[in-house]
Amino acid sequence: MTIQQLKSFVTVAKYCNYREAAEKLFVSQQALHKQIKNLEQEIDILLFENNKQRITLTKAGEYLYLELSRLLKQMEQKINTARMMGPIRQLRIGIPQINETEDKSLAAAEEITRRYSSTETQVITCNINELVSKFEADDIDIAIMFAVDLYMIRCDFQSMMLKELPYGVICSTQHLLAHRKVLTRKELLKETLFVFNDLFARNVGKSVINDFTKEVGKPKDIKEFDNWKNMELELRRNKGVAITFEAFMPLGSKELKFIPFAETSNVDGNRLVVVWKDTAVTPFAEIIKEYYK
Repeated sequence: MTIQQLKSFVTVAKYCNYREAAEKLFVSQQALHKQIKNLEQEIDILLFENNKQRITLTKAGEYLYLELSRLLKQMEQKINTARMMGPIRQLRIGIPQINETEDKSLAAAEEITRRYSSTETQVITCNINELVSKFEADDIDIAIMFAVDLYMIRCDFQSMMLKELPYGVICSTQHLLAHRKVLTRKELLKETLFVFNDLFARNVGKSVINDFTKEVGKPKDIKEFDNWKNMELELRRNKGVAITFEAFMPLGSKELKFIPFAETSNVDGNRLVVVWKDTAVTPFAEIIKEYYK
């Protein structure tokens, strides 16, 4: 009996579907079937009942699923704790697709390597769903995210605020409003507004639209994006304006301009935080914070 067999059983039991479990484990369905079959033969227990529609756990399978899920989680925690007792050889930093965050995180990663020569750093860029999933699975050690998305994390963690993000509009320098130093929301009622959807950051886009509607009414048109690159392309084509944070502005851009709002906002996503699990990682989180002052 191997740990991999037990992890495979727990995953199949969780989804009660070999196809979904195989996708999560990055193995073929045939290989997964073989692992479960070998496990059942080795422990002499029937774990699943099969029919044409779906698979279900036997009573013994349900008991083992609950117990092994708990034990495997405890084992991973113990291994991570033991790993942190020695020098941290690799530090993986997960970040959202934000220009300022990428620049500052890369600079912080270089500083960490300079101060801790035995530690290699890796910066991983992904959307919010991937970020949370990797953080929970211990595929990254530190995550930078919007504070409004912290509720998505279903494990214990520590957090620290990095900064509040200036809020306003990003538009093409060819846009009629580009000469302005500040804007009001009312001036955007006839514009096509660009916002991020839930794949990029949960609830941030909704919060932006709710804030806008509450203050001045329903906008003319709304277009949602799941990544900055596509939004940036449409902005450069002058197809609309983005209500978002200055942090998305590419450094030194001559084609785009950020214009802050004259009014205060009630948008929940205007705070960036850094999160981590293990206390051994805390000094690295503090170095990252230094780069956001």
